[in-house]
Amino acid sequence: MKNINRIMSMFMSALMLFISLPSGASAFYNEPKSIYEKGQTYSINGIDYRIEENGSVTVIGPSAETVPECLEFLSSLGEFTVRTIGVGAFYDYEAVKKVIIPETVTTISHRAFEYSGLTDIEIKGNNVSISTNFQGTPLYKQSRDNWRIFS
Repeated sequence: MKNINRIMSMFMSALMLFISLPSGASAFYNEPKSIYEKGQTYSINGIDYRIEENGSVTVIGPSAETVPECLEFLSSLGEFTVRTIGVGAFYDYEAVKKVIIPETVTTISHRAFEYSGLTDIEIKGNNVSISTNFQGTPLYKQSRDNWRIFS
């Protein structure tokens, strides 16, 4: 009789554990899905980011009429890495005075900041291709020696 009570007790414990699991839960842990998806655009802190089909992220511009003076770009959206400041992303946005670019960015595209109010650029990596000359900004024709580049 003691063995039957022990078996019933173990069965009831297992049943109680199973019943207490949240709906849809399983005994195996599944990594949660990212809230970010390829092909979508996300607005974060006044900046629009687009996740390309290849999984890289492009900064495509401001998400509002008013742009902060200092823009610090994210290095990633979930598992997707920010790689590019897009063509003309902040073209003619005079309010932009300073940008901080993470080490993940490898390309600053043509006209990304031209005719903006950009006076200060901080690049946290040294592996970035710059396709703009910052025409129309206080940085135009300024020596890159004056830029803050961190490796």
